Amino acid sequence: MGQEKPTWPRFVKAALGFTLTAGALTGALDLWTLRVKLLPVPIDHHRGHALAQLFGFLGLFIIGMSLHLAPRFFGAQPPTRAFSLRLWWGAMGGVLLLVVGRLGALVPGSTWLGLVGAVLLVAALSAWGAMLLGFALGVGGPLDALQRFLLAGTAWWWLAAVTLAFWQVGQT
Repeated sequence: MGQEKPTWPRFVKAALGFTLTAGALTGALDLWTLRVKLLPVPIDHHRGHALAQLFGFLGLFIIGMSLHLAPRFFGAQPPTRAFSLRLWWGAMGGVLLLVVGRLGALVPGSTWLGLVGAVLLVAALSAWGAMLLGFALGVGGPLDALQRFLLAGTAWWWLAAVTLAFWQVGQT
């Protein structure tokens, strides 16, 4: 029986997908509107671009790389395939709904879709953070600088997602 395919590459592929589609297309549309049409760009277009790049590209990329590298950094067993897939669907679905949630009048109920996306993203980042915290607690001694840095960065991502969720509540 062969070894299972790792799940972390799907995060990296999704990150690249977000940056090359939603991130690049919204950015290009914004620049075209500003420079060619000489019209102001709706703020939600900027927000959609930012969400696609920040959480879609950077966030998914970091989660994917941490699924690959964090077990080695902490001397832990990699997460199960089932956990990784739930994390992927939560994070991917959350980011996708957040970006769609910025489309305003183009998509009926988009603010509610954005709220569902924000909640999914918080849930995914909470699970990711709990996984990394479990790795850290299993070390059995003081954490080195890289391990502490990884935990601090994870806490920042979680705080950013929670802040975004509260902001999204205000949009509905």
